[in-house]
Amino acid sequence: MKNITKVIIMATLVNLFISPKASLSYWGTVHKQITSEAIALSTSAQERLRQLGFEDAFKSELKGSNQIADWIKYGSKFEDDVLLFYYPPFSPEGIFYGHFYNPLTDLGIGQSLIERANDESNEWSYPMAKDYFYAALTGDSTKYEYWPFIRQGINTVYRWVAGKKGLSQEERETFLAWAFQALGHNLHLLQDASVPAHTRNDSHMAIIDCDPYERWTRQNIYFTGPPPDESWAFWKDYPEVIIPNVFIDTNPIPQQLSTPTQDFHQGLAEYSHYNFLSEDTIFLFDYPERPQWYWFQDIPIDDKVTIRSKIVNGVESQFVYLKNDHVDYLALCGLFVFLNESNQSIPYNLIYTVNDPEVSHAYASKLIPRAVGYSAGLLDYFFRGKLDITIDNDATLIDPFRKCIDHLELTVTNSTPDEDMTEGRLVLVVKYRMAEDEPYQYITGDISESFSLGTGMTSDTISFDFPFDPYNPENTKQGIPLDAQEASIYVVYRGQLGNEEDGIAVGMLRDLNSGSEDEEASNVRDFIPETAQGLDITLPEKNVWSYTESDPASSDPATEGFGHFAFHLTNNTPEDISMENGEITAVIRYRVSESNPFTDYGVEGPPATSSEYYKIIRTASGVDGVAGGAWFPFEADLTSENIPLWATDLFLYVLYRSGGVFFIITKNIYEPTPVYIFNSTDKVCLYDTLYETDSQAAQDIMEEYDEWDKEPETYDDFFLRFSPGDALSASDSCAPRNSCSDCVYPEQENIPPGGYHRIFILGDEYYSYGVNLRSGGRKTYKTSKRYTNENQFCGTGPQDRIILRFDEYETASGVIVIHGYQLLGNTCFGCGISDENPCYEDSGTGCYYDLTEYFSTETF
Repeated sequence: MKNITKVIIMATLVNLFISPKASLSYWGTVHKQITSEAIALSTSAQERLRQLGFEDAFKSELKGSNQIADWIKYGSKFEDDVLLFYYPPFSPEGIFYGHFYNPLTDLGIGQSLIERANDESNEWSYPMAKDYFYAALTGDSTKYEYWPFIRQGINTVYRWVAGKKGLSQEERETFLAWAFQALGHNLHLLQDASVPAHTRNDSHMAIIDCDPYERWTRQNIYFTGPPPDESWAFWKDYPEVIIPNVFIDTNPIPQQLSTPTQDFHQGLAEYSHYNFLSEDTIFLFDYPERPQWYWFQDIPIDDKVTIRSKIVNGVESQFVYLKNDHVDYLALCGLFVFLNESNQSIPYNLIYTVNDPEVSHAYASKLIPRAVGYSAGLLDYFFRGKLDITIDNDATLIDPFRKCIDHLELTVTNSTPDEDMTEGRLVLVVKYRMAEDEPYQYITGDISESFSLGTGMTSDTISFDFPFDPYNPENTKQGIPLDAQEASIYVVYRGQLGNEEDGIAVGMLRDLNSGSEDEEASNVRDFIPETAQGLDITLPEKNVWSYTESDPASSDPATEGFGHFAFHLTNNTPEDISMENGEITAVIRYRVSESNPFTDYGVEGPPATSSEYYKIIRTASGVDGVAGGAWFPFEADLTSENIPLWATDLFLYVLYRSGGVFFIITKNIYEPTPVYIFNSTDKVCLYDTLYETDSQAAQDIMEEYDEWDKEPETYDDFFLRFSPGDALSASDSCAPRNSCSDCVYPEQENIPPGGYHRIFILGDEYYSYGVNLRSGGRKTYKTSKRYTNENQFCGTGPQDRIILRFDEYETASGVIVIHGYQLLGNTCFGCGISDENPCYEDSGTGCYYDLTEYFSTETF
C-alpha cells in the first residue's frame, strides 16, 4: 500500500442554520414525504383497504374531501407539534427530550420513541390506533367511559368523548380518521429511529445546534435516491418482540456490542445507531469503529478512505472522508494541503465531523429508503389480519313479515399468513343503507368471546340470528331489510394474533350485486338463494301442522311437546314444472318462553323469551313425479326432539332442490294454542239464575214450564275436525268416530259433566274446528274462527239443539280458550264471556258464572 505524507488541516464546514424547529427530528415536510412514499409502497395494506370497501385504498375520501393518505401524512407531520405545543419543552415528553432511543441501552433522553409509541395516555399511540380502528369497525367505543383528550391540531382538542355502542356513520368515520392519524404519528416515531442523532441520544436542543443531517434532508429530501423494492417484513423473524417495538429494535434487552450489519435483520434504530455517526457522538460508542489514525502519522490511501476533489475559494482541494462497508462518506476527516514546493507538511490534530453535505447525502441515500420501507412495513403489519367469509346462502332465513333476513350461516377462514388466532372476540357487523343519499345503518352482534382459529383453517359453521322482540321494539336488533342497498357483512376479530397480544383481523363481503339489470335492485338478495317461484307450503290432511295432548303439569313444557310435524309442499309453479328427483329440507325454527305463556299477561306484559333460536331439521329425498297442482306430503317424526309447548316465534323454512333449481319457502307457524272441549251440562242458567242442572230447583222450573228436559250428561265419544278459515262443512264434521282421515281423535274418549279435555295445536293464522260429541245418541257441533266466534249445529230436531260454545281471546303468544257454556233458547247451560252471550256479566243478566271452577290456567 502506498503511503503519502501530507499535512492535514481540518477545515470543518460550519453552516449554522438558525431555525425555530432546530431541535426537532426530520422536518415536517420530510416526514410527510417519507410517509407518502411508504403509503405508495405498502401494497398489502392497499389491498386490504380495498377488500374493506375503500375502492381507492389510501386515496379513498374520509370525512369530506380528505383522503385516508392525508390523515396519515397529517399525523406524521403533527407528532412534533404535539410535543412542541402541549408539553413543557424540558419535560420527559417535551420537544427537547422526547423522540430519542438508544438501542444499546434501551433508553431515550426523556420518554423514548418506544415508550411514546406504547403509552396509552398518548392519544396517538399504537394501542390507541387499534382502539380507534376497532371502535370504527364495530360501532362500539365503550372501552373507555370517556376517551383521552384528542389533540388533533394546535387549536383543535376533543374533550370528554363518551364511550357508547351503536356509533353512527359520522361517528365511525371520526374514529376511523383518528385511527389513520394515529398510524401517522407512529410512522413519525419509526422514522425518527432512522436519524442517528436520535438513536445515539445526541440532543440538539439549542436553536443553533441543529443536527446537520436533519437540516440537509429538509432542503434535499427529493434527492435521496430510489425507494426500496418492498416493505420491511422481517418482524416475522422476531416472535418475542412486541409491535411496534420490533420495527425499531429487534433486541429489546440492553445488549452487548455486536458487529454492525447492513442487512434487514435488525430494527431501524439498530441500523442507524451501529452504522452511522451524529455530530456530538463521533466515536463515542464502539461502532462505527474509530480508525487507528493519529496526528503526526500518515494516512493510508486504501479502502477506508474516500478522497473527493473540490474547488474551494478557487483552489482545488482534496477532501478526505472516512468510509466503511456501508457508506463512502461516513465522516469528513480534513483536507490535503501542500505548504511548499518540497511538499513539507506541518502536523495538525485530526478532527472528524459529519457536518458536510456529502456525508448527509450519503446518510440520506441509505436511511431515507430504510425509513420508507420500515414505514410501509408497519402499515402492512397493521392491516395484515385477514378473514375470509363464506355465506351459506341455502341456510339464509327470511322473516316474511318484517321482510328481512334474520338468520345467516357462515364460515370464516383465517387467511392471515403464518399467524394463529387465539382466544379472541369475534363480532359480526352488517352495514347497509336504504338509498344512495341516505346514511349507512349498522347491525352488530357478538359471535364469540373466545374464538380461536389456526392460520389457513376454516371455522365450523357459525349461526347468527338477528333477534326481534315485538313487545319491546325500543330494544331490538333488526334484520337486514330485503330492499336494502350496498349491504356489506364484516367479521371483526380482536385478540391474540400470532405473537401480537392484541391484534385485529377483518373480513368483509361487500357491495354484492343482485345480478339484476335494474340499478335500483337490492344487493341484499345475494345473501339469499336464487329461487324459483311457485312452491307453496299448505296444510296437511288434518289441517293443523301438529297437535299434542301433552300435559304441561307432568312434563317439561320448555323442552317437550309436539312429537310430529306435517305439511304439504304444493307445486304451483308456472309451466307445470314437475318436481323430479328432488330433496326437501324442512327447518323449524323457534325460541322458547322463559315462563308460562298461557296466562293473562295483564300490565306486566308477556314473559321474556330466549335470545337464542333453536332449530329442528328434517330432510326427505327422492321427491318425484309431483306435477303442477299436485302436492307432496312431508311428515317429520320429532319424538327425539320435540317442539316445546312453550315455543314462540315459530317459523317453517322449506328448501327444495332439484338439479339446478332451488326453491325456498317460508311460513309463519305462530305459537302453540290450547283448544278446550268442555262438558258444561252440569249447570244451567234459567231466567237469570244459575242452577246445578240436576238440582231439584232446576228440575222443578223445567217441569213447571215444560220446555226443557235437561240433565247432566257424560260425553262418551268425541273428536275434532279442523279447517282453514271458517270453511268447515257441517255434514263432514258430524261423521262417526274413526270414519274420517282428516279428524283429530284424542286418546281420551269421555268427558264427565263439569269436566274438560285439552289439546294443543300448531295451526294456521285463521282456522275453524268442529267438535263431534256423543251422549246418548245426541250430537253437538261447534265451529270457531280464530279471534272470532261462530256457531253451527247438527242434529235431527229441536230436542238436540244443544250448541257448545267456546270463547277465546287473543294474547301475544296465541289464543287461550277460558270459558264454555251451552246455549238453549234464551237460557244458558253454563256461562262464559262473550258479547253474544246473554249471560255476560255486564249484560244485565244475573247468572254470570266464572268457569274457573271447571279448570284453572294455573294447571299449566
